[in-house]
This record gives sequence, structure tokens and C-alpha cells, in this order.
Amino acid sequence: MAVNPIKSVLYYVSALLVLLGLILLLPVLLPISLYFRIYRLVLKRMILNSPDAVKGHADLVPAGDAIWLQDSPENKAIINAIAVLKGRPDIAKLQQILMDRLINAKNSKGELLYRKLQQKFVKKYHRDVFIDEDNFDIKDHVYQYEGALPKTKNDVQKIISMLSWRAIDPEKAAWEIIVIPEIPVDDPDDGSCEYAFLLRFHHALADGMSLVKLFITRIVDKDPSDQKITNKNFGGQNKVAQLAMAALFGPYILLERILWPADDSALHGPEVSGEKNVAWSRPIDLALIKKIKNAAKATVNDVLMACLGGALRKHLTDNDLPVPESMLAMIPVDLRGPVMDEALENHFGLVYLPLPTNIEDPMQRLKYTKSNMDAIKSSPEPLVSELMIKYSMSRFPTALTRPLYKAISEKSTMVLSNVPGPQHVLRLGGQAITTLIFWPPQKANVGLGISILSYAGEVRMGLIADKAVIADPGPIPELFEQQIKTMAKLLNVKND
Repeated sequence: MAVNPIKSVLYYVSALLVLLGLILLLPVLLPISLYFRIYRLVLKRMILNSPDAVKGHADLVPAGDAIWLQDSPENKAIINAIAVLKGRPDIAKLQQILMDRLINAKNSKGELLYRKLQQKFVKKYHRDVFIDEDNFDIKDHVYQYEGALPKTKNDVQKIISMLSWRAIDPEKAAWEIIVIPEIPVDDPDDGSCEYAFLLRFHHALADGMSLVKLFITRIVDKDPSDQKITNKNFGGQNKVAQLAMAALFGPYILLERILWPADDSALHGPEVSGEKNVAWSRPIDLALIKKIKNAAKATVNDVLMACLGGALRKHLTDNDLPVPESMLAMIPVDLRGPVMDEALENHFGLVYLPLPTNIEDPMQRLKYTKSNMDAIKSSPEPLVSELMIKYSMSRFPTALTRPLYKAISEKSTMVLSNVPGPQHVLRLGGQAITTLIFWPPQKANVGLGISILSYAGEVRMGLIADKAVIADPGPIPELFEQQIKTMAKLLNVKND
């Protein structure tokens, strides 16, 4: 059973010793930090006075965004998401909607809200910079898929898989929406039709929560019943308490993450190929999951994480692969306040959650998972990671930051992102959106990305896997569904 490390006396002593060591090194570290800070400020002034800034528009990429530009050809930092809509597409109408609601949207001062959606990433004086596209055209970013139309769900998955790891033109703003004009429907005899579009946004533009906010408040049709997205305050603590804990435990957490051994399993370790396959589950009733969590005296996330651990365990045993004690998942934690603003940004920290894969009994696995989840809820780790990223990326050169974050990223088997979506059906151009699924990007040699998104009373799991790690990820979402059904049966929970 996991123990909350903050309550461990040994953890306190270790953290204090590391903090003391850091304080003793400050006479050496502070001048180095100051040198790099001055160096970066000089570069900033040179960039803002450059011809590009004078004749057009140039902005420095914020430190919290710039880290995502340290991606690789094998693991591009692109968030992929699919929306399925009823009816037939009208590309010109969609392009105009996005121009009106997004590209030309302005604040009360008459300034563009999302100028970065018309800007490309470039390097100037070793800094990442936003520069206006030479000739922005919405048609370069919103266009129709020209390949053969899918006949089956498997065909749709193949198309999304192929598009998911494709590079975005570096001479354009790093986002695109690709419309698949027709996809197979569950009941073709009723005369209905559906289409889909794949949204692809580079992570340096924004994180998942920011993009969900953008989608709900700016892209889809307005609905009088829409409510503001609100967040539960991270850790349930005030800002002063969070910062105090981060200051005390931060140096130790950073050292621990650097020295932590990397996961060793069949799903982690091989060099990634860069070619990806995607899969997703069928819709799972959110009401059923809530009944399970009530019966088990747990949370929805506890249940979902335990079932995910069970699905990965079953995948390994079904394929006669060794089962490790656990698999480490790197999880983004949103650090915004209770009410989100409209900015496109990255504002999250990271925690590492061990998913128990060596526990066969579902209820014991849930108990273990809940203990781990409770421990990380009070951990300062998310805030520590965000502060570390912003501090290091605003001062030190890529030659130092890239290997540091590569080493930290390589510890985990997967990136796991859980995003709450709206619980009513959205519409775009008057057409109902029936399905929303997304896939998070990975870093370094991590070859597995898993998402869980709730929308309109349903939950779906999305999975993207490098072909070198999992050739066919399709069965894993099905195993996830089975784990939920098994847990419901064990708890004598029935869906209405």
C-alpha cells in the first residue's frame, strides 16, 4: 500500500537535507543563473528590435510553451483530437466559422485574442519566436482529406493513425483541421450520415484544458445552457501553502525524478519508430462509473485508473509478456484557478502515478490505486514541475534543458491525460457533435499515450501507440471496457 510521502518523517528529513545542500551551493549557482538571465534578456531585446518585429509581428514563445518545441521527428508534440458530426460537411462554411469565431476574435481593446494561430515558430538568436505567417490563409489550415473514404471503423482508425504522426508545415502556424467527409454509421439503413474532422494542434500553442475551453467557448455554436468551465483548486490549498511546499520539497523532488530508474517493461524501452497507431473505446456510461465509485467509496478517477491498470495487465498476459510490478504514467495536472480565462497557453504541472499491473484482483487493484491517487493529490509535485520548467526554459540554453527533460521523460511508460468535457451535446454550424476523442503526444522514448475524455454523459478512452511498442493497440480499449464491467459485477452495480 502506498504511503503519502509528505507524511513520512524520512521524506521530510531527506527534503530538508537536499534543500540545505542547495542553499550551500547558492553562491555558485546564483551568479550562473544571473548570467544566463542577463544573456536571455539581451537576446529578447535583439529579437524585439529585429526587422521581423518592426515590419510585422514577433513574440517570444513563453517558457512554459517553449519546452514543447523540444520534440523529435519520432515523437512530435502534436495533440490530435477527432470530432464526429451528424450530416454532411460544408468546408467553406467551417472555414468561415473559424475565421469569425477564432482567427478574427478580439478582446475589449480590439486586439486579436489568438494571434498565435496566425504565427509560425522560428528560431532567432537561440530563442523560440512566434512570427506572423507570410500570407495566412484559412484554407491552408482547414481542408478536406483527399484519400479514399473509410468503409469501416477500422478504416477510420487507419486514416487517423496515418494523419496523427504527419508533420505540420513549419512555414505555417502549427495547427490544422482535416475534414473526413464521410464515415460509416452504426445504422446505415436509417438514412443518416456522419463525417469527422481531425484537429491537430502543436502542444506549444496550448495544453489540453486550454484547447477544450477554446473548442467550447469559441468554435462550437453558442448555447444558453452553456456554463463556464470551472476547475477544482490544485491540492485544495491556497497559493501561499502551495508555494511553501514547493520550496521545501522541490529540490528533493527534482533530484528524485532525475535519479529515479526508468520503467522496464515490454511497453517501454525500445527505440520508437515515429509511426503511430490509434484506437479508442466504445462510449461508456458515465453514470455507471459513478455508481461503481459510490459503491467502492472511491472517486471516478480512482475507478478509471484501476481499470486502466487492469487492461494493461490483461494485454501483457494475453500476449505472454512479463508483467511488471507497476507502470509509471506521467499525468498532466491543471494548475489554473477556479475559473479559466480565454488565453491559449500551457499552465499545468506533472505527476507520476504508478499503475498497479501485478495485482490480479480488481478490488485490491482499486484499493492500491486509490491510495496512490490520494497521495499525489496533496503532493507539491505538479507545481514544482511547472516552476522548474518555466525557470529553466527562461534562462538556460537548449543544450542544457533538452537532455534534462529527455532524461526525466524517459522514466515513464506512458503519458496519461484525463480531461473533463461538457456534459451536454455540442453543435457546430447547427450539426450535433456525437463523439469527441483525443490523443496526447509523447516525449523522448515514450511510445504510449492514453486519454480519457468525458462528454455528454459518456466516457471514452483513446490510445495512441508507437508501432515499435504496440503494433496493434485495438484490443486495449476493449479490455478497458471489460475491466469496468467486471468491477461493476463484483460490486453488484447495474446500469439502468
